[in-house]
Amino acid sequence: MRIMHTSDLHIGKSVHGLSMLDDQKHILEQMLGIIKNEKVDVLVIAGDVYDKTVPNEGAVSILNGFLTRLHEINCPVFIIPGNHDSATRISFGSTLLAKQGVHIAEEFAAGMEKHVLKDEFGNLNVYLLPFFKPSMVRSLNPKAEINNADDAAREVLRATEINSSERNILVAHQFVISRGTDLDLGGSEEYKPSVGGVDCISYDMFSDFDYVALGHIHRPQKVGRSSIRYCGSPLKYSEKEDRDEKGVVILDIGEKGAVSTRNVPLVPIRDLRVVTGTVEQLKERSVVESGNPDDYIYVNLTEDTSDARAKLAEVYPNIMGIAIVSTTGSGELPEMTIEKIRGLDPVELFRNFYEDMNGEEIGEKQEKIFSTAFERAMEDLQ
Repeated sequence: MRIMHTSDLHIGKSVHGLSMLDDQKHILEQMLGIIKNEKVDVLVIAGDVYDKTVPNEGAVSILNGFLTRLHEINCPVFIIPGNHDSATRISFGSTLLAKQGVHIAEEFAAGMEKHVLKDEFGNLNVYLLPFFKPSMVRSLNPKAEINNADDAAREVLRATEINSSERNILVAHQFVISRGTDLDLGGSEEYKPSVGGVDCISYDMFSDFDYVALGHIHRPQKVGRSSIRYCGSPLKYSEKEDRDEKGVVILDIGEKGAVSTRNVPLVPIRDLRVVTGTVEQLKERSVVESGNPDDYIYVNLTEDTSDARAKLAEVYPNIMGIAIVSTTGSGELPEMTIEKIRGLDPVELFRNFYEDMNGEEIGEKQEKIFSTAFERAMEDLQ
């Protein structure tokens, strides 16, 4: 059986004010083409289908069209909600949709949903595990001793009967980590998890599964063994992902123990790139034409120039952010420690952030808005 694994679609996402809907619609069309060309039997989506718990109309329309096309080409799909999704909203109508081959896991419960597929090698069991936190498992089973995600995962697995002699696939949206190896997060999360941390599950928990289709991390990678994989997001959503190669995982599973995976690349309408230099350097024809000017661009300016965004927008219409970088020493930004941040006035800190992101000084009106919001927040904390 051939299965395609994707995750972290984040449909409806805007990056620095730029809507990604057209890019997402294009990449989903590309996935449909891969499904047909590769003769994929089943699609799994490992969470974060939407970017927000209450998606906008455009996002809902795009997902509706995608699921309809999957039904038309007779490709069953298994979907779990991620931490960005509302499990209740995304699973609306799931009972009816299941009759059309669209299987959407409902809100997290004590165990896992099990779906049985069949081929010439017998049963292939697909287990759906929506995003969960240890506290959610603890509330469902107050008697269990649950101190971290490992404990929680152990309790969830214990509540589900798994026949290890059959072929089993797990679809999950969690931090799964191998001992001695850090997750390569890319731009997907703001902090780095570690083994034994509250939010981290050890990969060896999943020894009963022939393949584990993971979501949550935007950079593709294996965890512990080649059959436990993050496929990564299908599009670049952060400047930290500018060098990533986005794609989907194609899984071929034969008889018990016969599992192979490969990546199939996805090509976006617009790439996401980071460019570095002065305004004049970046506007040189040879530099502009070295890539697609319509790409999403993060700019590292090596000199402070007034109206930098307006000047660069003449040749790069999709600028996502501008930062002023140092040209002295190593050329890297000076390290900003917690101690240094605490020593700065909050308004001054925001002023510096605004200038780094926009390449221009903050206006009096914007600064006043921030000051007012900050004062109200501090009042609420008292």
